[in-house]
Amino acid sequence: MTKQNKIQLFQEQKVRTHWDEEKEKWYFSIVDVTAILTESKNPQAYWRKLKQRLKQEGNETVTNCHALKMQAADGKMRNTDVADTEQLLRLIQSIPSPKAELFKMWLAKVGAFRSRNTHSPLEAKQNIGGLMVKMEVRLFSLLLILLFLFLGGCATQQKVLQQTSEKIDLKYNFSYDNILRYKTINTLKQTMEVRGNKVSTEVEKKMEYTIAPTKQDAYKAMLEFTINNASMDISQPNGDMEADLNSIIGKSFSMLVNEVGKESDYTNMDSITYFLGPSEQSIVSDFQTVFPDLPEMAINIDDSWTAIDTIKVKSATTAESDFEMIMFSEYSLKAFELIEDRNCVKIVCATTANLLSNSTVQGMDLITKVEMKGKETIYFDYGDGILVKVSAEISGSGSITAMGEEEMIIPLEQKITYETVVVE
Repeated sequence: MTKQNKIQLFQEQKVRTHWDEEKEKWYFSIVDVTAILTESKNPQAYWRKLKQRLKQEGNETVTNCHALKMQAADGKMRNTDVADTEQLLRLIQSIPSPKAELFKMWLAKVGAFRSRNTHSPLEAKQNIGGLMVKMEVRLFSLLLILLFLFLGGCATQQKVLQQTSEKIDLKYNFSYDNILRYKTINTLKQTMEVRGNKVSTEVEKKMEYTIAPTKQDAYKAMLEFTINNASMDISQPNGDMEADLNSIIGKSFSMLVNEVGKESDYTNMDSITYFLGPSEQSIVSDFQTVFPDLPEMAINIDDSWTAIDTIKVKSATTAESDFEMIMFSEYSLKAFELIEDRNCVKIVCATTANLLSNSTVQGMDLITKVEMKGKETIYFDYGDGILVKVSAEISGSGSITAMGEEEMIIPLEQKITYETVVVE
C-alpha cells in the first residue's frame, strides 16, 4: 500500500482511501462506505442498484464519480468506484442509515488529521516561565486564526413571509453594478489551564471591506476586496493590547467566486500582513471562506445540503503550512423572511470543525488539537443574489501539547461569536 493508497478505520471497519497530492483530495471506496452504512451482506450489489437508480433520477454526483485501482480482498489491484469528500456526503444522503451522522463526523476528521511530517521533539533550553511568554504570542496568533476562520453577516429588523410550495434556486449575483460593503464584529473568549492556573483571554476584531466585481461570466466572477477599516483589541492577564492594523487598511486583493459561493484563485492575499507583537500575521484566515455555500439544485423549505471546507493557513514568513482546519457544514432552508426590506431566505447551518497544528517555539514542539461545534444563521436575498446576514455562536475544546525536556498538556476552551452586516 503506497502513501497515496491507505486503509483507514471507522469503528474498526476498513475503508480504502486514496490521497491525490495534486488535487489535495481524499477519495473513498464507495463500496466500503456502503458496507458500513447498510451492513449489507452484498454491498457491491447494493451500490450497483443505488447507482442505477440515482442515474435514472439524473443525479450529477453519480455521473461525476470515477474509478481508481485499489487492492481487493484477493490482493489484486482492481478498478473501484470512488468519491471525494463532497461527493460522498451527497451520496450518504441517499443511504438511510443510523450511522450516517457519525460517519459524516469521521469523514471530517479524516481530512483534518491526515498524515504529515512532524519534527522530532527538541530539547527545551529555556525555563518554563520564559517559554510561556513566547508561547503566549504564538497561541494568540493561533487563537486569532481560529476566530476568523468563521465569517458571517447581520441584519436587524425581520418579518416572516409567506412560504411558497415552489422550489427556489439560490445563486449569488456578482454584477458590475452590485458593489457591496460589509462590516464584521468577531469575538473570542478563551480559557487555558497552565499548571493548575486558569488564563483567560478575550479578543474583539472589527473590519469593514468593499467587494467589487472586476471580471465575470455566467457562472463566476473575479471579485476585488478592499479593506476600508480594521481594528483588534485583546484583553489578557498581562494587560490589554491593541494590534496595529493600519498596514492592511486600503489594501486590496482578489478571488474567484462561482454562483454557489466556492472561492478559488486568490491573488495578493498572502502579501497583506500585520504584526501582533513580534509575530507577522496574514489576512488569509479572515477571507478564505467569506461566502456560505449555496445548494447546486433548486430547493424548498426543510431541504438540506452539505459542504466541507479545508482551510490551510501558511506562515507569513515561511513556506511551511502552519495549520489546517477542516469544517463540515450541514445547511437547511428554514423560512422566508423580510430583513431590512429585503426578501430573504433563512438558512440554518450546523458546523463542526477540527484543527491540527504543528509548530515550534524556542526549541519546543507544540501540537495543537481543537474540536468545535456551533450553529450559524444565514439570511440571503434570493431576488438580488446578495448575502445579507450570517451570525453564529461556536464553542469547543482542545489541548496544546508542548514536548521538550518536560511534556506539558495545556487544556483550552473557547467560545466564538460573530456578526457581519451588509451596509447599504
